[in-house]
Amino acid sequence: MPKEISRKDVQRLMKAGTEVLDVLELSEYRESHLPGAVHIHLRRLADEARVMLDPDRPVVEAAREVHIGHLARGNAPSCTIEDRLGEVRTRVESAGWDQAVVLDQRRLEGPRTFRPNVSPDGTASWMDDRSDDSVLVTSSDGTFVGVLRREDLGVPRSAEGGADA
Repeated sequence: MPKEISRKDVQRLMKAGTEVLDVLELSEYRESHLPGAVHIHLRRLADEARVMLDPDRPVVEAAREVHIGHLARGNAPSCTIEDRLGEVRTRVESAGWDQAVVLDQRRLEGPRTFRPNVSPDGTASWMDDRSDDSVLVTSSDGTFVGVLRREDLGVPRSAEGGADA
């Protein structure tokens, strides 16, 4: 079970040999990271942790509250309304996706979107109620942040509603 500890306690643990893993956004990391912390963005954690962390040392994770903007897949294929369908299909399939997001100059027009600062729990509940497997994440000005898949949330499906209920 995660336990919140103070910055001073983390510094004490670091002096005792604990490795600090910082999963903050890069801008937050640059502003307030602990010197000596290993920075791995939350989206890349599974891939990079094995390479960047020492398996023989205890690890403390330094993070702020996680929001869906941290989890949204910014590499989701996108296209414009003018793009040829065959070319879009080829890009989507070669990227390993089954969908593309239609954008107008990096902005999304139309469907329901979520802001990056929404909690994973609230988003999971909304998705489960509608049996949705993914949602689009945009900034308040409509700038596309990424696609958030249900599996990225790390929150169990609710017992009521949803595809697995």
